[in-house]
Amino acid sequence: MYFLYILLFLVNVLFVLSADNCLLDEPQHECDEYCYSSVKPFLSYIPSMFKRLEACETLNPPYAYGKLNKIDNQLSQQLELMLRKIDALEIFKPSYCDNRIDKIEHLTDTVSELKKEVEMLRTHEENMKATVEDLKHQFRLLERPNFQKIGLKYYYIESSKDLTWLQAQQKCSKWGGHLASLQSETEWKNLKSKLKGKDFWIDINDIGKEGTYMSATNNKPAKYFQWKDTEPTNRNPYNSKDEDCVELREDFSYQMNDRSCDDKISFICESDTEKFNN
Repeated sequence: MYFLYILLFLVNVLFVLSADNCLLDEPQHECDEYCYSSVKPFLSYIPSMFKRLEACETLNPPYAYGKLNKIDNQLSQQLELMLRKIDALEIFKPSYCDNRIDKIEHLTDTVSELKKEVEMLRTHEENMKATVEDLKHQFRLLERPNFQKIGLKYYYIESSKDLTWLQAQQKCSKWGGHLASLQSETEWKNLKSKLKGKDFWIDINDIGKEGTYMSATNNKPAKYFQWKDTEPTNRNPYNSKDEDCVELREDFSYQMNDRSCDDKISFICESDTEKFNN
């Protein structure tokens, strides 16, 4: 509004100045035309100024300014809230995230240490296994009886302790051998010459299939037999037990006889060498 007053004032000043420039001897219409041409641009600007003023009044500036102030206040509040959250995050980060990172690093170190301990335990376990095997070997060496060479083979004739056929087989295996496995009449005669006073288990049996006699040493059919002329019978007339294991029987001049595997008698172990190499 003040701008309009200033504009009208300037128009008047220009009009006066224009009038001063008119010569007294000039015609009146020429002087008026000159004055009009001088102030015409300002006069033509006045209507547009009134339109702009009317538009401003239509916008109701007090209301618009109120809305703008309200929006500005809301934005300020939101900005302040966001700044507070950022400040909270900055405060929270060192106390929480750093602790989490420290825990993760600690766990990583712990896992690494545990892996090392596991490897050490595995190495220790392997060493212990080797030690145990060595001790077993040493114990067997101490426990193993002296095998004697009879013919071309090494035998141990156990006559002081009676065992079942399976127990005798396990005992011979523990000593690094197996129940005697005769392959020829020469071997039988050589061994027979060393036997006395007892019945002895050898490795022949028909546990798997009746009448099919196998060597427990190699799980193949036995190659040599020296049966008593009335044997094998597969039956004990006194107790009706199956007779699936073979012995060298004293009262049969150490010829072969089938007998119940559960009977406990002496036994003969055989080994490939005099000393225990297993």
